Amino acid sequence: MSATKNVHFTPGNLQWISTDATKGYWKIADSQYSFLGDANAVPTATTTGTKLPVGSVDLFGWGEVEPPFLGSTESRDYQPSISAGDKNLTTDWATKFNITGEGAATLYAAADQPYQKPAGDGKYCVLTSAEWKYLFDNQYWGFATVKLTNGGTVNGIVVCPSSVTTEEAAKAFLRGTVYKSSENQTDKPDAYSENTISQETIDDNGLLFLPAAGRRAGSLIDDVGSIGYYWSTTSSSATAAYSMHFSATHFSNPNSYGRRYGFSVRLASVAQ
Repeated sequence: MSATKNVHFTPGNLQWISTDATKGYWKIADSQYSFLGDANAVPTATTTGTKLPVGSVDLFGWGEVEPPFLGSTESRDYQPSISAGDKNLTTDWATKFNITGEGAATLYAAADQPYQKPAGDGKYCVLTSAEWKYLFDNQYWGFATVKLTNGGTVNGIVVCPSSVTTEEAAKAFLRGTVYKSSENQTDKPDAYSENTISQETIDDNGLLFLPAAGRRAGSLIDDVGSIGYYWSTTSSSATAAYSMHFSATHFSNPNSYGRRYGFSVRLASVAQ
């Protein structure tokens, strides 16, 4: 995601689906609008520390890529080898998901699940903090409430593809306020209500949707449906990393959070 790199986002957030206490498989959510929310597995105390119980997860601590997941409430426990700020993960969620060959066949066959390959010959990646900034500085986007085909609604951010090059064109989809800037947006009265858009419009026009899937703090799941938090792969200090997050009243990118928090992860595949 730069002047020389185009990406295609996956049609859903990353999930880990447990099959028992030590096994499971990586999965892309069934749609852009799907997330686990309060159904996320949460940490429990054990005699040897704090571990996530058997269950599915889509809110990950920073760099939390080895199931069964750490579930620690101490930010220093997450990727301690990356101790300085502004350094990127060397092994991230995409690295684990880019499993190929016999390893992929064995893992996914055991789980009776198909491996979701990236388009073409591309590989999955997770955006750095600079790449998140580039996205919001160069694409039109807006807060929105999406009307789902099942009759429900979900809040989040809609991002237009690179083919949408004018504000007028963006307003064909987002009839309220649209942005083309990564600068913080604050003191919004109710930004989601500015744009009501149908799932069909998003799907038919190749728009990116990032749902407000909430976060995990220790064993507490909160902000589901109201705030979205998305990790980058870039550290901000020895115990924190950069994320992008938004709510009905603000947008903040980059924002530094303790690595212990469980945030959403959206993969992208690099266009070849």
